[in-house]
Amino acid sequence: MHIEHTTEHNRVTYKGEALKDGMRELLSQFTFTHWVTLNFHQVLTQAAAKRRLKRWTMNVQDRLFRNASAAAFEENPFFYFAFPEDTKKLQPHFHLPLRIPTAYFDYFERVAERMWLKIVPSGTADVQRIVQSDLDHLKVRIYATKQFNRACSHNEFFTSTMLVDPACQPADMEFH
Repeated sequence: MHIEHTTEHNRVTYKGEALKDGMRELLSQFTFTHWVTLNFHQVLTQAAAKRRLKRWTMNVQDRLFRNASAAAFEENPFFYFAFPEDTKKLQPHFHLPLRIPTAYFDYFERVAERMWLKIVPSGTADVQRIVQSDLDHLKVRIYATKQFNRACSHNEFFTSTMLVDPACQPADMEFH
């Protein structure tokens, strides 16, 4: 198979197609409960956008689980994959297939947007429950990875744990 090498960000590559299929397979191993889209409606660098997402993540986790014991959960109670994209106006936004425990659904749905707007007053947040069906989970995987076949786009995704774990943060992600 010929692998096309390119520096053009929007050019589809064969390698990208294989990576997109691999990411969809990885996502199929998780049962996500919510689909979250966080928009900035302003031009920002990727690092600045990630810092705001990190602040939102830490604030939401603190609000949801401040009275909960870590031992109460079998796995990380707040987990997502973040897929950054830019609009045609080069304004970033994130798509997050996200997982939280059922007991926290209503509260999360009430606070998520409000907390985003405190951090990004120009922004918008759309929070939707994912219907627990094979078809809806497939739609989430397809939409989240729709740009994964483009050059370098597969380098940009990250998880919530990568965002808040100090060992996973490059120097430009220090929290201020």
